[in-house]
Amino acid sequence: MNLLNLLILLSLFTVALFFRIGNRYYAGWFAVIAYAMQLIVLIGLWDKLPIASSFSFIVLDNLIHWEMTGLGWYFAIITVGVALFTSIYTAGEWGENQKDRRVQHIAMATNVLAMLILLSSGDFISLFIGWELVSWASYLIMVHHSSKAADAAFRYLIYAMSGAMAVITGIILIYVQVGSLEYAAFWKAVPDLPTSTLWALVLLLGGGFSIKMAMMPFHLWQADAYAETPGANAAFISAIAARMGLFALILILFKPLVVSRLVEMNLPYFGNYFECV
Repeated sequence: MNLLNLLILLSLFTVALFFRIGNRYYAGWFAVIAYAMQLIVLIGLWDKLPIASSFSFIVLDNLIHWEMTGLGWYFAIITVGVALFTSIYTAGEWGENQKDRRVQHIAMATNVLAMLILLSSGDFISLFIGWELVSWASYLIMVHHSSKAADAAFRYLIYAMSGAMAVITGIILIYVQVGSLEYAAFWKAVPDLPTSTLWALVLLLGGGFSIKMAMMPFHLWQADAYAETPGANAAFISAIAARMGLFALILILFKPLVVSRLVEMNLPYFGNYFECV
């Protein structure tokens, strides 16, 4: 089986598993095993990158597909690795004393699945699908602990929806200007785009992705949301969720605007390194 397909299926199975056994006292140890298996599959992907999923569909005559590259793999290793260490904590005494173990396990597994879908996106639509899944999964991990947590999560959701509107507007602008939703077509077209369009994309995409990173002035949701999220899950979301915004910024803005200049300047180490991601 395609290893990327296997990774996504394992993550999906983990979510389903915790719907079934998430409230059992031994669920934490099943989480450790599940994330360890995902990490093993990820390590096995290293010498096969880039690797495409066999799942795809067509939207507006554009192929929507998923493909993991070196950049996505790097962030995926961090994501699943932190989930593994977090699950070890929840498998111990702290997790045994929690009354809402099922919700916490489901929320964690859903976040990992959403992030893997985002990190293996192969075009702008699959990127947006993953981005929205991460936003709603993050809301789920924040919202269930208390009424104060629900208020903080709702504030986060307002920010996330505003960011999503900025991102989808940027994607529409790219489609209008480039005529394609493929990353490669956009990167190739960047040098020929008007300066006003480039600035608009920087503001729309940079602003939308920065909300997830809680960069000023989009940081006001962060403190309460992290403080009210249950301990183990708070460690995961504070360490990982913001990195999804960084991944998107590198992929969409840094690579075409900076890496292309490194290649043009004949800096082979940096240029070849980033071209491979």
